[in-house]
Amino acid sequence: MDLVTKIVNSKWRQRRLYTIETDLNEQQMEKQKPEIEAAYKSYPESVEHAFAFRTLSESGCLAMLIRVESGLERTYSHALQAATPPRKTNRIPRTHTCSQNRARQQAILPTGHSCESKSTNQTRTQTVRIGTKKLRSRRHAE
Repeated sequence: MDLVTKIVNSKWRQRRLYTIETDLNEQQMEKQKPEIEAAYKSYPESVEHAFAFRTLSESGCLAMLIRVESGLERTYSHALQAATPPRKTNRIPRTHTCSQNRARQQAILPTGHSCESKSTNQTRTQTVRIGTKKLRSRRHAE
């Protein structure tokens, strides 16, 4: 099946499931309304929702809807991931030592610019000088 068709169909079916869930809740609330009115003189709408939710949960309808929805979400995510090209990152690989990274950064920076790195157990601070301006970035150790 075409990836775009998979993406569109899974989203369309998810939206249809939301409508089904809404309709199931509304039907159950209407069905239980006489029982609730007999038990309470006045009550907020949330009581109707709670009764409907409990009944639908016990019947297994909601569990089935959740299973179908998660399957559709998985289909959507896999198709979207397959259709999207991987992103290129400009990060320096972590396989290099600090001195190798510093040498690579010095090679990348234009003349008149400098870069210093300081590492502690908790954080890594990198200072880049561009002319007379000093920029500092701090990353937490992983």
